[in-house]
Amino acid sequence: NYWQLALGLFLGLSLSELDHGFGLIRSPTPTHTLQESKEASDADPVLESAPCPRNDFVPQVFDFVKDMQCHSDLSVPPQLKQDGRGKVFVNVGLFTGDEFFTAINSSYSAYGFEPNPTSLALLRKRCEDVPNGKCRYIDPDGDVQLPLPPLPGVGYLVGAGGSSKKGYFNLSMAGPTSSFVEDPSDLLRYKAEVRPVPLVRVDEWVDTDVFLYMLDVQGMEFEVLKGSTKLFNTRKVKTMIFELYPRGLGFAGVNYTEFMNFIWDDLGFFCSSSLAPFPTHKGFPDKTPNTWDGFIQFLTEYTPRIMGFHGALGIFDDMFCFNRRVPWEERLYKF
Repeated sequence: NYWQLALGLFLGLSLSELDHGFGLIRSPTPTHTLQESKEASDADPVLESAPCPRNDFVPQVFDFVKDMQCHSDLSVPPQLKQDGRGKVFVNVGLFTGDEFFTAINSSYSAYGFEPNPTSLALLRKRCEDVPNGKCRYIDPDGDVQLPLPPLPGVGYLVGAGGSSKKGYFNLSMAGPTSSFVEDPSDLLRYKAEVRPVPLVRVDEWVDTDVFLYMLDVQGMEFEVLKGSTKLFNTRKVKTMIFELYPRGLGFAGVNYTEFMNFIWDDLGFFCSSSLAPFPTHKGFPDKTPNTWDGFIQFLTEYTPRIMGFHGALGIFDDMFCFNRRVPWEERLYKF
């Protein structure tokens, strides 16, 4: 099917075809990654290129992730529109909730976490009217028995964000955006409002195998993933999409070497950039280093520069990640 074809095309490509990919595709020990690449090419034939090739990027990745120029639907990965019975979707940072509600309507078991009170109010209204499933709002301060059990076609809308520590933390909100780590009024012409909101550990709420883990948290990625470590290590999380936003990670004080090693070693994932480089959209510039050390150096040098600019988001990109601990044939055919 479409999903298997997209994964097969991506995983069948060699490292030489990932000239502009994200550095997490590489291991600190290159021979390890080359061995995995050989296993992939042995397992999967290299098929014809999918539509939408751009600047030597892996075009098949576009088929899975949000792509701003190839697909008419700009928000929802196609797999969330397919039959999700027996699959679990975790979404941290819902914003409008398009992916979350699409997953529920496709019979996924869905877990959504959103701390922004403005967004949460709109999401709760949508939660009341889900055509092909059920949505349950969960107050994190209420009497909740954890973990929440996965139920087909049922989505849990949790009124909290994700972090490595539980508690209330200040969220800075300005207009349509919010952040725990930077002042959004620096980017938009809105006056910022600061409110304390609840944060939770995702791995205390979710204890099941996960088909897709998706997060868009404006620089809090490392904290959210630290609070999901038990889930990744005791359950099978197969794929992940997260936004790599250097400006936000910089304000969060993230060390890129520590962050990338955490994703590779602690979570067991390798990742690739999903969007094309400039000038097509928002992704990393053409010729971005794809070596482990080179990419870390690029981010380390770029981040303080963009942090010094007012009113500029800088570059950011969706990262598409596979669980490298899962056998290749299972990555492809048993999702």
